[in-house]
Amino acid sequence: MAKRAASAEGMGTRLHGLHAAGPATRRHETILDTIKLLAETEGIFTEPAGGATLAGAIALIKNGTIPADETIVVCVTGNGYKTADVLNGHTETPIHLGKGLAEFEEYLKRSAGATEVAPYGSSSQS
Repeated sequence: MAKRAASAEGMGTRLHGLHAAGPATRRHETILDTIKLLAETEGIFTEPAGGATLAGAIALIKNGTIPADETIVVCVTGNGYKTADVLNGHTETPIHLGKGLAEFEEYLKRSAGATEVAPYGSSSQS
């Protein structure tokens, strides 16, 4: 695939495509869904602005403004912890663990149904 240079005309077309994508790219639920998607697939917990950015990119790909095989960059600069309250009632209850390794190992044992967890650093770990 040939690389295209960014141009003012091309950017205008992309911005028009974002506007034409309609209110679905700005809806609260869509933004929350993309925040969860980014966290589950990439391990990134973003604020609503990052969710809106990703939602907009997804909408532009779905409506054909951005080709599905195009390599793109989505800038996600905000940390989700500063606005975590927006997710209240939209996520699973978090699991609270202490700081000790033993508590974490016990959690792993219970969640995996294992009967024994090898201590960190032992030769039985891969």
